[in-house]
Order: sequence, then structure tokens, then C-alpha cells
Amino acid sequence: MCKNLLFENDQIMLLPLRKKNLSHQHAPYCKQMIKRTRKIVETSISCVQGLFPKALAARTSKGFEFKLIMFLLAKSCTDYFTAARLWTQTGFKYSWIQKPY
Repeated sequence: MCKNLLFENDQIMLLPLRKKNLSHQHAPYCKQMIKRTRKIVETSISCVQGLFPKALAARTSKGFEFKLIMFLLAKSCTDYFTAARLWTQTGFKYSWIQKPY
């Protein structure tokens, strides 16, 4: 099963949110963690999806992969420079941003 392979290879434990009518439920603290993590992931994905163009036109699969990688690289650079600008404006307020050298 996919869950077992993820755990064996990469020590990733897949915890899907269970329906209310199932007899075996997660612990309440585990439910909260799953909901919070899921919300963060869904928000991040929707933000990235909103930045994509409506179409990535490519003639080959390698061309499509190249455009996709370049788009993600450009987005990462833009986010880094925005964070670096915030860091220089506010000082050491944001400890998760490393000082650019």
C-alpha cells in the first residue's frame, strides 16, 4: 500500500482526516494537527496555482517540465527578495529569514 511505502522509504506517515461516522477516530489533538496542517498546505497550493498562467504552452514534455521548473524558480526568487526587503526594512524582526550575503 502507498502509506506503507511512504513510511518505509522516507518515514512519512500519512494521516488522512477520517469521516465522523467511523468507529476508529484519531485523538482530538491529532485531529486538530491534521486540520491545521491541511489548511496550510491547501492555502499554499492555491496561492501557487493563482500565480500560474492559464496555460503553459509547450511542444514537448521536456519543454513543459522546463517551463514549470523555471516558473517555480522565478517564484522562489521573487519570494526570497520580497522577504529580504522586509528583513532590511524591519531589522531582525523575522528570525526565519537569513541575512542575504
